[in-house]
Amino acid sequence: QQSQKLPSLAELSGAGAFADNSNRVTDELKVITSRTLMKNIVKDLKLNIRYYEQGKIKEREIYDNPPIKLNFFASDSIIHQVDTTFYIKIKSPTEFLMFSDDGKSLIDRDDSEGKLFSFGNRIKTGFGDLVFVPNVDNYAPTVGSNLRITINSLNSMIDRYQSRIITSTELGSSIVNLYLEDNIPQRAIDILNRLIHEYNNDVIRDKEEVVQVTADFINNRLELVFKELEEVDFTAEQLQKRNNLTALNTQAN
Repeated sequence: QQSQKLPSLAELSGAGAFADNSNRVTDELKVITSRTLMKNIVKDLKLNIRYYEQGKIKEREIYDNPPIKLNFFASDSIIHQVDTTFYIKIKSPTEFLMFSDDGKSLIDRDDSEGKLFSFGNRIKTGFGDLVFVPNVDNYAPTVGSNLRITINSLNSMIDRYQSRIITSTELGSSIVNLYLEDNIPQRAIDILNRLIHEYNNDVIRDKEEVVQVTADFINNRLELVFKELEEVDFTAEQLQKRNNLTALNTQAN
């Protein structure tokens, strides 16, 4: 009998494991730029948290090895909805001033407006406690430096980068070109590399699912065949007993 849960071999052959992918480039482009993959990238690279050093003339974003990092006590589901900004002034290797988010640059603030904390202090916020941790060695915070740290909601960063990914391919070709412009080239490289990694993992998961379905299909069919063979053997045996039949060679003798 046809299984109600498993597809037929004909359905399996056209669904992935045995399908020809050469004509599926357009569909795969949609997968590459999907929200699901970008969500994983934003979370893994922590793209929703950005660090800036404010100078007298301009502000510089720090992507690799920021001088301080944030550790949260709240769950990711809460942090991923936060939109806020922290203004920090480094007072010493162990202490910093934190200012309220009122839109003013740190250059325009007086130290008396800030609240003094030590690195490692547990600081209470409206979305849960957090700790500022200084980097070390060559990446340690510079005394007197002014830092701005922004936290954006996960969804807003997914939208931002998903809309910036540009894909292209030539008709009949299976080669896909990926482009991303960013004010920090290394970040664009990291995002594209992670995008390819996430896509490859997604393909592997899909193939594993097809293999599992195929294995389940075969095992199900084998069980049915074994059951039918057992029924045939049992029927033959019962027929012999009912008709008082013996083996053919015994009858011949």
